[in-house]
Amino acid sequence: MALYQYTLFFIPKVALLGRYGELPVQLEHNAEAWKEYWEQTKDFEDEPEFEDAFSIAWWKGSTIHVDEVLPFAEKFGGVQDWTKNSEGFRKYGESSTHDITVGYHEITRILEDLSCRLDIGQLNESILKTVIEIALTFDCLLMNSKAEVFEADVNELLKRIKDSNAARFMQDPNQFFDDFSSGKVEPE
Repeated sequence: MALYQYTLFFIPKVALLGRYGELPVQLEHNAEAWKEYWEQTKDFEDEPEFEDAFSIAWWKGSTIHVDEVLPFAEKFGGVQDWTKNSEGFRKYGESSTHDITVGYHEITRILEDLSCRLDIGQLNESILKTVIEIALTFDCLLMNSKAEVFEADVNELLKRIKDSNAARFMQDPNQFFDDFSSGKVEPE
């Protein structure tokens, strides 16, 4: 992920309600456990041995077929060549700008994961509407890389983007790196 990109995860409301009995606004993010996982993992197929917002299989129990999602994914752009022949995984759009990741079961083709990255320097009404349309169509909330959960609303999304590290970086890259180095900016 580039520093100018804002990452979003589509989280089914039914999964949040089933787990918490309500729709939370903040989920746990275990940054230290992820750091250790990435340092020690040799096979990235291994599931983490801890649980947080980014390790939970939010789409478990879904009945949404990947073919229902692909027309939305294609609005990000064509399928990325390196994922054309992969089983259970496709990426659409451009890795350097806006892209969307679609994970699905290899046999049943049922959706298992859905996330996207937005280039905040190239945001436009079309891509914002597509993100909101996906979330509303599949009854999802949005979750950012801080594990903040929020309704699919363009104004809310823009507010979150404005408060992100990506926005800080785009405003003044040198100041961003100075603040990051001194601990004034936390990783997202």
